[in-house]
This record gives sequence, structure tokens and C-alpha cells, in this order.
Amino acid sequence: MVFKKRFRADVFLEFLRGLLRQNPRKVFLIVDVHPVHRAIKIRNWIEKKGNRVRLFFLPGYSRELNP
Repeated sequence: MVFKKRFRADVFLEFLRGLLRQNPRKVFLIVDVHPVHRAIKIRNWIEKKGNRVRLFFLPGYSRELNP
């Protein structure tokens, strides 16, 4: 997805909805710890769609990978 607006929860929700429209199966998405990915609006939406989408968060910092 390409967007010209600022990356906010609404833009991320639009992306997630598009994923669910295009794929009938459950979506597993790996995301970083960007504030938008952890926003309350996103959490609430994920709770409602929990059977269709699951987010996995990368660690914010990993000492063993970045000494």
C-alpha cells in the first residue's frame, strides 16, 4: 500500500481492512513497535477481528543482534 498522508491509525486500519478483503484466511502480520501499531484504536479493532488477523511485534531492541 502506498499512501501520501501521515502514517496514523486510520491509514493502518485501511491497510488491515484491505488485507482482510483480499484474503479469506487468517492473516498473520509481523510489525515493529511503531506507536501506530500499538495504538488503542488498532488494539480494539484487532480484538473484534481476532479470528481473522493476528499481529506479532518485533522486539524494540535485541542486544544479541546489535552489540
